[in-house]
Amino acid sequence: MKEKGGAAHFEMIISFIFFISFVLFLFLVIKPYGTTKLSDAVINGMHDTFKENTQTNLTNIFLRADSSVAGGCFYINLPQNILEYDPTSSIVTKVSGTKINSSINPGNSLNVNDNGSSNFFKIAISPIFSQDTLSSCEELTAYTFGGILEKQIISYPSLQTTETQYYSNYETLRSSLKLPSIYDFSIVAEEIGIFMERETPDVGDILARDYMEEVMYGNGTIINMGFTIKIW
Repeated sequence: MKEKGGAAHFEMIISFIFFISFVLFLFLVIKPYGTTKLSDAVINGMHDTFKENTQTNLTNIFLRADSSVAGGCFYINLPQNILEYDPTSSIVTKVSGTKINSSINPGNSLNVNDNGSSNFFKIAISPIFSQDTLSSCEELTAYTFGGILEKQIISYPSLQTTETQYYSNYETLRSSLKLPSIYDFSIVAEEIGIFMERETPDVGDILARDYMEEVMYGNGTIINMGFTIKIW
């Protein structure tokens, strides 16, 4: 009986050791404490706030002028009741892509100077555009709007401002990106010359993610650009 009791105790000890080993294996391999998931959440959250901080408004409108105006300079009233963003500055092109002078007036009307040579126009409106100066334009009453598209898009001037802040006021920028103070970060878009980088540690984890985003320049040009964001 004593021998059977000793054997039972031995089996219990061995079983307990196997159980503890199995639990440790789960923690090491599966990592239920979620370190990786936390880092993914942080970098994805910073990407979202980075976009919010660098985006600008963009409104695209297609216009068909149903009649011409003598002198070629006309103005139309923009549809304020259906526009989400307030009209600011404009870029107007012919369907061929040729830019023509335009300006936004107080009261949300749009001046277009085309010399009476076209009936179809593409209108882009955004606060990052430069404003032309036009005056003495006649009202055009016979026109039709096509599709209207409004969206948020990353602006290149905002990227330049953010890059400057990265080196001049890093802590404030990190706070505005809602990145916890225990992390450092870098943002690079090499092809358009945006480098927000600092020395990374020789030890420790560095998490990097690549994102594709639309970027708009002040002249209305839009490109698809890759961004690499790192946190450590």
